[in-house]
This record gives sequence, structure tokens and C-alpha cells, in this order.
Amino acid sequence: MPGVVRRTRYKTVKISVVREVSSTITPIVTRVVLTVSCFATRIIARKRLMTAKTSCNAKTLNNPMPAMIGLWHWLYINVAVKFILTCFFPTFMIETYCSFDKEEYAIANPEDIITPALLAYPEKIEENIRRMKALLGGSFSRLRPHIKTVKTSEIVSMLLAAGIEKLKVATLDEARLAVECGAKDVMIAYPLLGHQARQAVEYYASLHQSPLPLPRMVFQLSGLENAAALDKAVKATGLEGLRLDVLIDLDMMGRTGIPAAEAAHAAVIISSQYPSLRVCGIHAYEGHRHPVTLDEERSMAKYDYGTVEHVAREFEKKGIPLEEIVTSGSPTFRSMHEIFSTSAYAPVHSVSPGIWVLWDASSNSGGRVFPPASTSRLFTYAAMHLSRVVNVHGARTTLDIGHKRVGKDKGPLMEISVTGLEFAFDSEEHTVYDVLTESFRRAPRLRPGDFVYAVPNHVCPDVDKHDVLHVIEKGRYNGVQWQVVARSR
Repeated sequence: MPGVVRRTRYKTVKISVVREVSSTITPIVTRVVLTVSCFATRIIARKRLMTAKTSCNAKTLNNPMPAMIGLWHWLYINVAVKFILTCFFPTFMIETYCSFDKEEYAIANPEDIITPALLAYPEKIEENIRRMKALLGGSFSRLRPHIKTVKTSEIVSMLLAAGIEKLKVATLDEARLAVECGAKDVMIAYPLLGHQARQAVEYYASLHQSPLPLPRMVFQLSGLENAAALDKAVKATGLEGLRLDVLIDLDMMGRTGIPAAEAAHAAVIISSQYPSLRVCGIHAYEGHRHPVTLDEERSMAKYDYGTVEHVAREFEKKGIPLEEIVTSGSPTFRSMHEIFSTSAYAPVHSVSPGIWVLWDASSNSGGRVFPPASTSRLFTYAAMHLSRVVNVHGARTTLDIGHKRVGKDKGPLMEISVTGLEFAFDSEEHTVYDVLTESFRRAPRLRPGDFVYAVPNHVCPDVDKHDVLHVIEKGRYNGVQWQVVARSR
């Protein structure tokens, strides 16, 4: 690799590590300091009260100041710690925030929906499709969106109607959904083994006997075990001449795939040992990247491009067909598309983001649940959680939405329609917030029954946790629901 790529990688990794450490450690430090301070002030107050009692000084005993000292000490420490942490970590904030226009997402009849619910806004989805087309230079020819995010026939049909022909999926149910909606080219981006491999191949074989046009289906190979499983499944069908197009999956994030240094050699072995499989390209998904700025995104994309380009050249040296290169999720697709556009591999390259269709809070803030640095978003929010306040006790507010309906991998819901709240804890059916002490007077007073809108942190698992999406058109819910048909595995 060229030296500049290595330096770029070092800078990117350094920035990412600092952000990850600060975003993870800071809330923990805050809680520890505030908890210790709380207990210390209680002990001090108790000792002063005991001293007053043992001294039998009526004037001191009747003086409420010792107890008040503990309370004021707690408040001062609370404010001071948050102020200091905010100075050292500008991106750190434990207060709920709202960067979206509440009027755009509020509905006139929320009482007609049983909460918690996930709302879908078709007009926003169409806007995101237009934005994506503009970002890709006015053409969808190099886009293979991942439909693991949407999982509904209505949204998949919207994508296809806009001119998108290639789709990416993770499950057989998603593959069936894509084919039934009319997709011409479907990639199953998952390392299939055993029964999963048999089911997928049997389904593809059944399409050969259908009177409908046969879509192209591409399979991912993350190792020789996947190749053996798919080859065995092909032989079990008994169909002569059945061959599967496969892409070699590169290990870009330490999750699945073949190391880049071994990919070309593995492709040669697969081509020679498994005649039912036709290696025709590369799959490289760098989903661990979470840039905050465009410069960071370009840095990360430049390094990852160097890895893919190196493997592509090795493929060419060994005479392996290179008909397709699929890369990139929502965090880096824009820069990767831009870099590939100036390379010799542009005609065979496509990006495969999925979150962009609905967008979410973590994608808007570098993969963390932080207020975004800018109010401008690459895409607009097209999905929203609707929840309801079920209990208010003092400064504590409880919503009727928990981790049975919200994915936990990106943290608690922090971008909501009510600001001035601090996340306390959540459970299967509830999320609990406290009104911040310094925000108590300016925070709205919520009451049981009030509705709260929340932006999904990671919209992919959130969609998967709901049976239906409630469709909102022109500010109203008219009873239309989209079934999440590819929800099951």
C-alpha cells in the first residue's frame, strides 16, 4: 500500500479511538462522580444532624440548614461536572435533543394509534430517493441498496419504481420479497451454511421453473465452508447446468470474510474445486466506519478503496473474472462512490447502503447518540417512534416504549420531541427519563397520556421489532399499515 494510505488510516483510527473512548467513558465518569457526590452529601448531612441532636442545642436542632447543605451540594456538583465535561468533550451531552421540525412529524390523530408504534412517512421516503439520486450523479446504475432496513413490499416497490434494479439482502425472506416485487438482480450478502444454504439454492432453482422472468441471484462467500455448502446444495437439486454467481467477501471489519491477502488465492481454489460456483467479483462491506465529518469519511474511504483495489488487481493477475465490486454502507458510500468514479473499476462498482431510505439519529452523528454538529442532514428522517407518557412522578417521566421495540446497539432514545430530559434507564416495556435539575423550570411539564415522538437510533433493528409500519400522509394516520413481511428470518 502507498505510504499516504497508511498515514490516512493512522489518522482515521486515532480520531475514531478518541471519539469512541470519550463517548463511552464520559457518561460512566459522570454517573460515578454524581453518585459518589450524592452519597457523600447525605453522609455529611446525617452527621451534622446527629451532632445537632447529641448537643441538644435546640437552636441547631430546629435549623433545617444541615439537610439543605446536602441538597445544594448535590445540585452544585451536578451542574459543575456537566459543565466541565461539556467543555472537554464538546460532543458530549446527556440531555435529550431535537433537531427535527416537530410540526413536520406531528400527526393530527395520534390517539388512533396503539403505542408504541413505528411511523413511516412516504413523502419523506420519496425525498430521500431523490436525494440519493442527486448524490450519485443522477443515476442509480451503481446503487445496490440493502433492504434489510425496510423489509416491506411497499418501500421496496418504491425503490424499484424509481429505477433501482439491483438489491442486496441478508435473509432468504428478504430475497423472496425482492423477487416478488420485481427486482432483476438480488445479492444475498450472508455466509450461508447447512439448512440456510439448501433453502436458498432450492429457492433459486425453483425460479428456473417459473414462467416469470428469471432474476439474477448472487451469493456471498466468506470462506471455503460456504463454498462447500452451496456446491452441495446445488448438486442436491439435480438440475443440470445450474451454476451460482458468487462474490468473494473481504474481511473489512473483523466480522466475516476472507482476509484481503488470501482472497485471490481462495477464489482460485473455489473456481477449481467447485464447478457449480462461478466467482465473478468482490464484496467489501466496511460497516464499522462512523465518520462525523466529510473529511473523515473521505479518509476512511480512501484507505478502504486501497484494500479493495489491491485485491481487484490480484484477481486480474490470476485470471479471475471481475464483473462486480460491491462496497459500502450508509456511513461511507458517498465518498467510496466518488473515489471509484475516477478509477478503472467504476463500471463494475456499486455501493450498498440501506439506512438512507429511512435514516436515523446515529447515522446523523457519526454512529453515536450525540446531537449532530449541524442541523443539515444527508437524508431526512422518514420513520419515527410514537410513544406515550404512562407515568409522571416528580421529575421522573416514563414512556411506554422499551427495548422490545427499540434496538439497544446504539444506546437509548435521545433525539425526541421533548428536550431537557436525562435518560435514567429502560426495560422491556418502558424508557425512563429525569428532568435535569438545571432544566427543571424550562422543560415542558409532561402528563400521563402525552405523546412523544422519537427518532430511531438504529432504524434497521427497530423496523425488525415491529409487525407493521403506520403510514402517515399529510399529517394524518388514515388506518394504512405496511406489513413488515420480511421480519422473520
